Amino acid sequence: MVERAVITHPPVGTPDASLARMDSGRFECRVATESDWTTSVIVSAPEPAPAPSKWLPANLAAIVREVLQATTLHAAVTAFEHELTRALNVTDVLCVWMDWPRRIGWSVRGRVSARLQELAPEVAGSGRRVILDNAIVEPIGPAPSRAVLVLKGPSDHLFHPQTLRHLPRIATRIAPTLERLLADHDRSIR
Repeated sequence: MVERAVITHPPVGTPDASLARMDSGRFECRVATESDWTTSVIVSAPEPAPAPSKWLPANLAAIVREVLQATTLHAAVTAFEHELTRALNVTDVLCVWMDWPRRIGWSVRGRVSARLQELAPEVAGSGRRVILDNAIVEPIGPAPSRAVLVLKGPSDHLFHPQTLRHLPRIATRIAPTLERLLADHDRSIR
């Protein structure tokens, strides 16, 4: 996005410089150089946005490390769900993975409910979070992802800014390991 500011210069010889406030809050300064009053248009590009932070609090980072070190899907997901429920102070955390050819969502407890059978493919396929009244469905990995993370709980904990900020970071970090564990799981059941 390009910003524009219009500056009216005073006649040459005056000690005044003119200032214009840019949309981003920065100021551009020009000193009069012509003998007449003139109007100049200054074009400037905004500064690039800082890269998103990958930082996680120590308790969440420890939970992610446990998943990264897991050797079986069941052990990784069971511990992850339990620990994340406690750490985020929510009622339920459920990791759902997709059997894309059959469009069936699975968890460590078995096939998921009809409502999640609708939501999981939508979120996993689009790569976009879905927020409901008392739940968040977060994709794990880039679209089309193979799994989603479902969180349920009281809205004051669930929709806390830190929770909303940390969920995509957690999902991004566990995605490669979860993908590997799912591939191992698929090979073992065939």
